[in-house]
Amino acid sequence: MDKATIKFMPVIYKDEHLHQASQGIGATECRVFGNTEQQLFENIKEKIWAMSSEAVILDEATAKRYNQWIADSWKTSVPQCINNMGQRDMRFALPYSETFKRWLRKNN
Repeated sequence: MDKATIKFMPVIYKDEHLHQASQGIGATECRVFGNTEQQLFENIKEKIWAMSSEAVILDEATAKRYNQWIADSWKTSVPQCINNMGQRDMRFALPYSETFKRWLRKNN
């Protein structure tokens, strides 16, 4: 059985009433499992979609293979970090750029 630990950072919102608590909780880690690497990657992709926040796979080798798998499925290359909504919606497990974080704070 394959497994991966993913670190999720809180979603960035500007709403000081409803969403301020999500910013204050800090990062969360969770483990994702799969019987095969393919199933593991599908489960990671689903978890990133469900959590809808900045996500990083803690094992570098697994992160590299997963992000390449995502890039291959979209026929693109792996970015250094998430720079826009399109890259975020591809479900890469990469940190958000500071520019994208500022954009989210302004537009979310």
